Order: sequence, then C-alpha cells, then structure tokens
Amino acid sequence: LESLKLPLGITLMCFNLDLITLYNKVHHYVHEFFSWDHEIERAMYTNNSLQALLDQANIHMKTSMAILNAGYRVLAFSRNEEIVEPILDPMCESGMMNYEMVKTITLNLADQGMDLSSQDEVEYLAPHSGYYSFIWNITYNDKIVGRFTMILKQTEPSPFYRDFGRVIREHITEFFTNDHAVHFSQNEMIGNLVTDIIEGRITSETILNERLKPLEFAFSNYYHLLIVHFPDVFAPNANRVAGAAHINLPWNYVISQFEQVFPFSNIITYKNELIILHRKSTYSPTLTLKNETAVLKLLKQYNGYIMLGNCSKFIFSMGSLYYITQDAFRLAREMNSDNDVRIFSYEDYSLYQTIEAAVTGLMTKNGMSNPVYLCPPALINLYRYDKKNGTDFCHILRTYLNCDRNASETARILYMHRNTMLYNISKIESILGESLDNVRLKARLFFGFYVIDYVEKYLKDELTRLKPNHLKDSNSKK
Repeated sequence: LESLKLPLGITLMCFNLDLITLYNKVHHYVHEFFSWDHEIERAMYTNNSLQALLDQANIHMKTSMAILNAGYRVLAFSRNEEIVEPILDPMCESGMMNYEMVKTITLNLADQGMDLSSQDEVEYLAPHSGYYSFIWNITYNDKIVGRFTMILKQTEPSPFYRDFGRVIREHITEFFTNDHAVHFSQNEMIGNLVTDIIEGRITSETILNERLKPLEFAFSNYYHLLIVHFPDVFAPNANRVAGAAHINLPWNYVISQFEQVFPFSNIITYKNELIILHRKSTYSPTLTLKNETAVLKLLKQYNGYIMLGNCSKFIFSMGSLYYITQDAFRLAREMNSDNDVRIFSYEDYSLYQTIEAAVTGLMTKNGMSNPVYLCPPALINLYRYDKKNGTDFCHILRTYLNCDRNASETARILYMHRNTMLYNISKIESILGESLDNVRLKARLFFGFYVIDYVEKYLKDELTRLKPNHLKDSNSKK
C-alpha cells in the first residue's frame, strides 16, 4: 500500500465485501447512528433534562458518564455497575466533587502532560482507577460552565467512544446555551453555591466550608444582598400572555454593566433575576447608593427594578435573606405600580411584609383575612370620620407623628398655621378618645398607618369596605 503514495487527505480502506453488501452495511450503521443521535436529543428536550440525555445515550454505550457544572456539582450521571471508579462513584452518591477529588484528577492530568484549563478535551488512563477516561469542558463565551466525563471499561484508547462522546458533548452544550433558565458569568461557581444555599441543598456548616474552599467572594466581612428584577423577562416554562413582551437579555453584557456601578460585588443570575452580593466594610443595616443616577439609568435601560436588602456577615444566612428581600420586593413593586420608582429599600417595606404575614396567620388560624383587625380601633374611628366628613385628619396625624410631634415642623410641611395645627391635633385626640402622650397608642397608630397603606396600595381597596374574609372572598371569585 505504501507504493501507492496516496495524496494527503485520502484514506484507503480495503474490504472483503462486494460493493452492494458494503453499501447496505454502511447505510444500516449510518441509519443507526442518526437514530441514536435523534433519540438522545428527543429524550433531553422532551424531559428538559440532562439526566434523560445520559440515560438514553448509555442504552448502547455501556459506559459511566457524568455531567458537572462549573462548581463541580453533579447535574446528571449514568453508571455502568461493572466499572468501579474510586472518584466517580462517591461523587455521584454525594452529588458533589470535593476539593480532594479535583486535586487528584488535576495531578493525574499534569503527570501525563495535560491541563483542562487550557484544553477543552483530554483523554487519559486514570491511575486511580486503571480505566481509560475522557473529560470535555463545556464552554460559553470562552468560559467553562460545565464538564462532561466518560469512563470506559477498558485500558486502551477508543476512537469510537471519542467520537460519540463528542456528539454527546455537543448536545450538552446546546442544552446549556439554549435554555434561558441557565445563565453564566465569571462568578458561575459562586452562583452555584448561592443557588444551593437558597434552595436548601446545603444543610450544614461543614458542607458549606467545603464548598467555600476554592471560592473567592468580593467581600470578607459584611455584604448587602440586592435583587434586580426584569418584569419583561419570562422563565422558559412560564405561561406566556398573548401579546406580552418577551426580552432575552444579553446576560453577560448586563452583568458587566452592573459590575461597573457595583464594583466590589459578586453578581450572579438566579431565576431570570440578578443577585448582587455587595461588599460592606463595616456593619450598617442600610445601604446608601453613591451612584444612584448611574443605577437608575441602567434600570431604565432594561426596564429593571432593584431591592436593596439588609446587611449580613453570615453566608449561611443568605437563603433567609434572599426570601425576605424577595417577598418585600414583590410588595414594593405592586404598591408602586403607577409610579416610576425603580429603587427600593427593604427597610421601607419590611412592615408591610409583617402585615401580610399577620393577615396570612389570621386566615390560617381563624379564616379571617381582613387587615382592619390589625388596626387600633381609635385609628379606624378617625379613618371613618375622614371618609364621612371629607376631612384629612389621618394625614395630619401621620405627619405629626413622623415629625416626632413637633407642631411647628408639622405646620411647615402641611403649609398650615401653627395654631390651626394645634387645634387640629386637639380635635384628632377627641376623635381618637385617647391622648397622644400614650406611648402604646403612638406605636399602634404608626403600625395602623402601614396597614392602611397595605390595603390601599396593595389590595387596592378601602379599609372599611373590606369584608371579614376579604382574601378568601376574592379568591373564591377568581
């Protein structure tokens, strides 16, 4: 054959079959390959699952395979029970490749002159198992977002498994990049950790500390948790309203813009929102934006809204912090639906969150959901007086209390003469039936005014028009 001197790019293959038989066999196996390729794609998208992809692929391949995200968390695996693998088996059981496992594989590759940080594909004889193995990086915008590994029940290279593994890798890449629920950034490993904390998959400080080893947060002491919401961005499986706008945000670009206005932060995507972990050098319960103009401009550009959450130093508490911030954020957006307000602070809406929790508690325990029962009777009496007589005593009283009962300051804000102001306060006290010197009454009045806001701005109703079981009645009508 050497004497033929074939030109480059030409491969000579010799068969002991006649042409028709050879053609039929080639056609048969090509058809089988395309059927296999179609079936794993169909299984993946029908179930919206990488696990379904591996299960279908391994019907014919009989290997051990696993897909991991950039944080070394197992997303899917399919094992051949005849292959005993000291790293893969415990990793699939725990759902996580720990630091020691990563270190072992990295050293094994280095001993054979390979490096996954600079190569997207490696194949090697794994000394810890004795089996021939493949590892492929899954990349997006030149960033590693996952890894696909395959272990063979043999000690020799296999072009067959190499080629079929590459096909599977392409399907995995397509799944990652086409699923709008999965977004990637330079903080993907931190994003995976934050997601696991929020969704309750990290149950102990020991597991948390293990996950923190390879990570670097932008903060060392305190952080504020901020949430950025984009109402025009829908989750991939959400019910779409006919005619509603649907925006596919360029996430990496959006993140880079937010990193400019929040430079000392870790920014990740979660459920089509941004979570910003903003550095705070010293403890302070509230966050003052030094670059509010730039933040507002960015929010308007993408029709976004931001909630500035509270401060914490404990990463383990991030889940609780996220949920209370998200809950208050929902109330804030609904209560300001008619205003062009895009920046909210948790402390401004925490009492409304408390009121909603109280209303839910009343509904659960007693079947009564009318917030009117949370108000002091004295304030309800004043509220009804205003509605009946067209007066504005509730507004005057609230301003007076907000000014720490300073009559002159209250009169200035309300553009009212001080004597007129004092007369109004005297009238208000007579309607309340109690003196405003009563500390308990003042506290109840403050809370009561928040209840009124909750009813008027969130429930879109008047306090005294609600039925005893307002929420229950509303839901039954729906």
